[in-house]
Amino acid sequence: FADGSRSQWLRFSWRGAPDLIGQLTDGRILCCEVKRPSGRLRPDQELFLQPVRNQGGVAFVARSIDDVEAHLG
Repeated sequence: FADGSRSQWLRFSWRGAPDLIGQLTDGRILCCEVKRPSGRLRPDQELFLQPVRNQGGVAFVARSIDDVEAHLG
């Protein structure tokens, strides 16, 4: 910070939880992990997304708007 104080990380969710969680109009859960183009999914993130997919939800990693459109379009 400009005043010299230090910042502190504050977690608002559990480990592995995706950046975006929502519900589609058909009732399915939507989970989207947002990454930079070079970003890698951590094992705990994949452990969260895979069961969502297995149960019929939409769970994916988005590195660009094209990824979002591919999964939701």
